[in-house]
Amino acid sequence: MKKIISIILCFAFALAFCACGNTGDEVIVVSDGVKIDIDYSSESMGFSLNMISISEKTEVEFVRFEGTGLENIRDVEFKKRTFEAADQVKKDGNYFHAYHFKVNTILKDTSSKDGNYSVNINSVVLKVDGKERTVDFEFPIKYYHNKNYNDRSTYMYGPLTISGASLEMGQEFSFSVTNAQEDIYIKNFYFSDFLDAKNAKLCAEVETTSSDANGGSVNGVMTEELGKIDGTTLYKVEAGKKSVIYCVPALKNMENISKYDFITCMATLEYCIEGDDTVYKAKFPINSQGIYSVEAAEAFITYVMGN
Repeated sequence: MKKIISIILCFAFALAFCACGNTGDEVIVVSDGVKIDIDYSSESMGFSLNMISISEKTEVEFVRFEGTGLENIRDVEFKKRTFEAADQVKKDGNYFHAYHFKVNTILKDTSSKDGNYSVNINSVVLKVDGKERTVDFEFPIKYYHNKNYNDRSTYMYGPLTISGASLEMGQEFSFSVTNAQEDIYIKNFYFSDFLDAKNAKLCAEVETTSSDANGGSVNGVMTEELGKIDGTTLYKVEAGKKSVIYCVPALKNMENISKYDFITCMATLEYCIEGDDTVYKAKFPINSQGIYSVEAAEAFITYVMGN
């Protein structure tokens, strides 16, 4: 199971229609699978709307969003999405359909006090097989365009950057931390919502040199554990040095959450600077796709139809 983490955010939404407005349950979408909490500086966001239908050909059109701050949306692109080059995914007589949105927000002068703005989406109006349907999100989508998403913004990304490759729920995941500017002390690491960073620990990257069979030298890198990240203990990372945060992303203990949810939230690193008691934050988006392949889509159909 691979889930992609990206600064250009690609979100997958699962939305639901009330059975009373959908005779015969011909179209099913699960709105409580949408969990979005973003505080970043990107001017666009992408996501996929996923649904289950008894029809192979379900026509879906985007009409509008409902919520607040919608005047900050410049335009919306909408098209059908496929998995692994498969035109259709079918399981037990039900079809999985996915449609991709690209939402472009307005471009503002981020050097001014008006550079920050928010978009909150409470529901979406769709036209499904010619009929308009309004779908409410149990967890309203929260998107905040924050020009200062990292404290101490005299640096492009603060005094450090965080990058990740792929995320698998329940499996250990690593964040690379690069401190290029000055000595800092790492204090805490967590996700803004929906996910817990279980067993978080900090390791230093140490350069090594060894001899090969021909008597030559081989350079490498090993990690040395510094300790558990607990929100209290401070770990020093010197300027120019690299370290790695390891943790196990896990679903929070809350109602209406499952491994099929599409979750986007902020990975937050808290740190201090020597001689300054202020706790600064560096934030980056992390994205966990609930449905990412034909196999996952088939499993999702079974899960939804069984509940």
